[in-house]
Parts: sequence; C-alpha cells; structure tokens
Amino acid sequence: MAPIFSPDGKSLAFARQRERTRVEHPGPGELREFAEFTVSTWVVGLEGGSPRQLTPWRYGVERYPSAFSPNGDVLVVTRILNGGPPTAVALDLTGGAPKVITRNAAAVAFSPDGARIAYLGVGRKYRERGKGGGIATGRTVDLYVSRADGSRSLRLTHSPRDLETPPSWDPSGERLAFAQFKNDIGLSDPGGNAMFEVNANGTCRTQILSLDHATVFDPVWQSGPGRAAGRIAC
Repeated sequence: MAPIFSPDGKSLAFARQRERTRVEHPGPGELREFAEFTVSTWVVGLEGGSPRQLTPWRYGVERYPSAFSPNGDVLVVTRILNGGPPTAVALDLTGGAPKVITRNAAAVAFSPDGARIAYLGVGRKYRERGKGGGIATGRTVDLYVSRADGSRSLRLTHSPRDLETPPSWDPSGERLAFAQFKNDIGLSDPGGNAMFEVNANGTCRTQILSLDHATVFDPVWQSGPGRAAGRIAC
C-alpha cells in the first residue's frame, strides 16, 4: 500500500501491514477479542530482487512512506503511534539514524531543490454536526512549509472548518497546489471542495477550481523542463 517512486525511477517504497487477533480477559467469565495491526515501510528495486525492510514491525505502530528527497538519500515516513497524531520521520538511506522532522505532521513533500518541505499539520480535535445531521469527528488540518529539517515552519492556511489534502510543488519551487474540503465530507450532505494554488511564502492564495457536489483530491504538478509556473503575482 501507499507506493511512491524514488527520484531516479529505479525503486519503489511501499507499506506492508500485519494483523493479529488479541484476546483479553477483563473479568471472570469475560472474553474480548480485537484486531491489532502494524504497518512497516519497505523498498524494492523495479528490476527485481527481494524487498528491503526499512522500519521494524511493532504492533500499534504504523509507518507509511511519504516522500523521497530529490537526491534519493532520504525517505520521509509518516509514523502513527496507537492511533494518535502523526509524526514525520526522516530515514537516512545511506545508513544514518532515523530523525524526527516535525510532530503532528503528515504527507510531507520536498521542494524541487530539496531545501524545504510542505506538509499537512494536524491540530486540535473537533466534533461537529454536519449539514446532513451526522457527526463529523477528527482533527483540524492545515498546510505548512518549513526547512527540510523541520525548522522555521510557516503556516499557509488557517481553516478550522476545512481540511487540506497533500500538497504538490510547482517545478519552480515557488508555489504549491492543494485541495480543500469541508469537515463533514462523506456525510449525507457533503460540503463540496475546491482546489487552490498558493505561493510557498503563503501569499496570493488563488482558487482554481470549485465543485459543489463532487470531490477531488491531491492535485499533482507535472514535472519536467518548461512546466515551471513560477511565483503567483497578486
């Protein structure tokens, strides 16, 4: 699950899941069974060979691949402990120790030059009644940019009633594209969603698409020469 290509296109990072049934005896004559699982990150060459395990199995811990650095030396994974908020962790594929980049963060994307990252910052919990009468629960999500080591973080969106989807960098590294939808999406009366561009310094946010009764996720810039859009003027 969650496969991503390396920058040179020669390997693929992906996640594997294991599940087991756990039995507890909370009291005399009582028996409770529940499933628990673990997710580990692996990498495999596209020309064949055995997959290489990058993170250990540990029940209650999920580790999903998020992004390779442009030079392919670092793979950032999203780590979730016991269903809690996510943490972005950098795996040094040249042999160094794993390093936490930033907490309460998921869906890391490196800028084209590798100097910065964009990510989804996960905030406070919410519980709200949706338009269709259902209850929406979760955590607030906003878009952030920081240095590649997680320092000097800049919040680009402030939308407590909306959720952002994983960002994508323009090939110039000057702007980002992302989608946004309402907290009550998936209930009987979804709020629709929109797609935006914004400069990497948070200026000139521009809506480029809006849909009232449909959902789109995760816009992706097409890479390659001549496709850089540059800075948005406003």
